[in-house]
Amino acid sequence: MPTPQDRIKLHRDRIDQIDQQMIHSIAERLNEVRQIGEIKRESDLSVYDPKRELEARTKRNELAKELGIDPLRLELIFEQVVLLARDTQSEKRGGLLRDEGKKLRVGVMGGIGSFSEAAALEHLKEQGIEDFELHYPISSENVLKDLESGHIDVGIFPIENSTAGLVTESIYAASQHRFDIQDIFEFDVVHCLMALPGVKKEDIIKIMSHQQALKQCKDYLKTHFPNAELIESTDTAEGARILEQCPDEKDLAVIAPKRCAELYHLDLVEEAIQDLKINYTRFISAQKHHE
Repeated sequence: MPTPQDRIKLHRDRIDQIDQQMIHSIAERLNEVRQIGEIKRESDLSVYDPKRELEARTKRNELAKELGIDPLRLELIFEQVVLLARDTQSEKRGGLLRDEGKKLRVGVMGGIGSFSEAAALEHLKEQGIEDFELHYPISSENVLKDLESGHIDVGIFPIENSTAGLVTESIYAASQHRFDIQDIFEFDVVHCLMALPGVKKEDIIKIMSHQQALKQCKDYLKTHFPNAELIESTDTAEGARILEQCPDEKDLAVIAPKRCAELYHLDLVEEAIQDLKINYTRFISAQKHHE
């Protein structure tokens, strides 16, 4: 009769075989992606195809549910596979293009203190760029308009969040404009609840933020503020700025990056309120399309 150790070894051997199969499957997948990349370069097509990625994610989630696998945890694994595939397809782009002797003009979706601003600053640092100026067109539509008109050299805007999914306004804007993708990168997002000085948690009956932030804190809001009125703002930082200018709004709170509390003289009511502690947003760094 096999010992427990023998039985465990049989299963571990099988796991090793499955791991080998997975690696070979990923290699095959990358080869197919490479072929698509060549076709896209020949046809001057964008590497990022949001419609295709949404369809693929939906199919994965449906199959995961059928097999009794947590779709979210499976998607976290596929996120890395997709990133690897996208790097393969694009053959990793070069650095940001700019005119020598001029500051790089960078437009972000959001206001001062927004996650887009923080993501842009981190991205520029990683690129080794110190001589730049930030512009705040607020919406992804305006970012891409400014990029096309030449008012900015680089546009940075979010396209997808690991919790809430696609940023629909960005996807729509991207479908209406031509631009070159310089890079696609990720940024950790931590949401904070803040209010005017002296306002307590029990005083809050209205909460304002960007649609994506409200989605990413959905369970928290349902648990702690089940009857609160949810108000959508154009941007998380803009919501904080608006609240600062409305001193009579003693029952209103906003969800915004922690830095906004200091920038807009608000009190931090609670930190890290997003439903999932692993919560990141994928951003596009775009440049003007060159024929």
